[in-house]
Amino acid sequence: MKKTKCTGLKGTELTSIMCCGYLKDKLLCGSINGKLLICSGTQFTKTYKAHKNGLNSLYIRNDDSGFITGGGDGIISSWNNKFKVISKENC
Repeated sequence: MKKTKCTGLKGTELTSIMCCGYLKDKLLCGSINGKLLICSGTQFTKTYKAHKNGLNSLYIRNDDSGFITGGGDGIISSWNNKFKVISKENC
């Protein structure tokens, strides 16, 4: 399989998406390599290293105040809607 770059993020290679959810007008995607990808419109606009292993689960809070991610590293992270981690728990 030929590797190609994602639209909008220089140097980012195509990766498998494990989970997705909408936070306001942004699509959040968790990747197999542990990155959180932010999509606005039809382009990925930002990426965050969220977990050491795959970002396996994503829960968007009902009031859009933030979201929770779970990774293959055994960590559950709580984020605010500005994409800052506010707490981490080992499980």
